[in-house]
Amino acid sequence: FGLVPTTETTHSDADLIARWRTLAMKLGDLETARSRTLITATCGLGFGEEAFAEAAMQRCHRIAAGIAALNLQ
Repeated sequence: FGLVPTTETTHSDADLIARWRTLAMKLGDLETARSRTLITATCGLGFGEEAFAEAAMQRCHRIAAGIAALNLQ
């Protein structure tokens, strides 16, 4: 499974990371869930401004780093 964050959301990066953890815990094997998670920018970034696409990609990076840093014990 994956997350597709956009810059137009009421959820913070921390909220999305917490939601990922909650869902991943239901799978039972958190490390496998983490290694198989895809975080990608929203579809259609090519139709917007370059700044919007850059912000979305930076957000993906922050969320991925946050998930990678989680203590899954």
